[in-house]
Amino acid sequence: MSDETNMSDHDLIIKIHTVVQRLVDDVKDIKDNTVGRIEALEKDKVDVKDLESEIKKVEDKVSITNKDFEERMREQEKTTTRITTWGAAALLALGIIEFLISRIF
Repeated sequence: MSDETNMSDHDLIIKIHTVVQRLVDDVKDIKDNTVGRIEALEKDKVDVKDLESEIKKVEDKVSITNKDFEERMREQEKTTTRITTWGAAALLALGIIEFLISRIF
């Protein structure tokens, strides 16, 4: 019985060793994959100075675009005001002419 128990224990130890070895290999694979992903992220990360430089470039472009937009809007407002003023003056003049004509004739 002692030989049989020893053999059973030995088989159990072999099975446990195999399972533990698989676990160790799996953990190592996970660790290697994690390290690889971290290295890839570190490689692709943005430097703060580069990011500030890019932000400044975008802000400058937006500022130029906004300035151009404001200039065009002011020009359109001036044109609209001129047209409205002349149109109102013309209608007033026509109203006066019509009133004078209706009184004379």
